[in-house]
Order: sequence, then structure tokens, then C-alpha cells
Amino acid sequence: MKTIIPKKLQIGDEVRVIAPALSLAIISIETKEIAQKNLMSWV
Repeated sequence: MKTIIPKKLQIGDEVRVIAPALSLAIISIETKEIAQKNLMSWV
């Protein structure tokens, strides 16, 4: 995976935290793949 170094935060920037509410062990592989695809589409 390629390392991404973001620009420094500026006044007015927003930071969002993404954290699962459940353990990833109980989430199906298909759901994990969909989530990863959605997350990577934002990059």
C-alpha cells in the first residue's frame, strides 16, 4: 500500500474519525469489501 502524506490542517478543516461499532470478526467478508470500496472511492 502506498503511503499517503496529507497537507497540514488549516483553519476550517474538518477531521472525521471512522471506527466500527462492532468487531470486524463478526462482519461478513462481503460487507468488509463493500466498506473498503466505499472508503477508497473518497481518496
